[in-house]
Amino acid sequence: MFSPFLLLAAATAAPAEAPAEGKVMIFKDWYVACDNIWSCEAGSLSDDGSDVFTAQVVRIRREGGPDAPFRIGLRPQEEQAKGAARLVIDGGKPFAGTLDGEGDTWLDEAQSMAVARGLANGKSAQVV
Repeated sequence: MFSPFLLLAAATAAPAEAPAEGKVMIFKDWYVACDNIWSCEAGSLSDDGSDVFTAQVVRIRREGGPDAPFRIGLRPQEEQAKGAARLVIDGGKPFAGTLDGEGDTWLDEAQSMAVARGLANGKSAQVV
C-alpha cells in the first residue's frame, strides 16, 4: 500500500518537462511540427523555394492539453504587409484579427474554427 505522503513527495520531486522541438515534416506546400508537450503548429509554405520560416503565410497553432483551442495566424509576404492581414476564402467576407508586435495577425477562436472549415471545403484562399 502506498502512503499518501510518499505519493505527494514523488509528485512534487519530479522535474517539469521542458518543451523540446520535434521533427518538422513537409507535406507538399505545408509544414507540421510538434514538441514533446503536444503543442503543434502547421503552416503554409510558398512555392518560391524560400526558407521555411520566412515563407509562412497561414499558420495554425495549438498548445498542448486536452482542451487547448487552436488559433490561426496570418502573415502576408513582406512586400504586401501594411497592417493587419485578412484572409478571404472563395471570395467571401474577409476574416480579420489582431496584429501582434511581430507582424502576425491572429484570429480569435471562433474565427479560427470558421477558417478551418472554410479551408477544408473551399476552393481558394488569399491573404490580403
